[in-house]
Amino acid sequence: MFSACEPYFAVACARTIVLEMAFVQSTAWRQERELTFQGGIAHLLLRRM
Repeated sequence: MFSACEPYFAVACARTIVLEMAFVQSTAWRQERELTFQGGIAHLLLRRM
């Protein structure tokens, strides 16, 4: 019984890990984009002064 369920748990675990990695990656990308955006705004403000 347990050995029949083992592959399912392995797949579910792998899928969870992949989803978490993708979420962390997208979050890091979003933060990087926001920092770039804020840096661009600061750059424009400094150029106007």
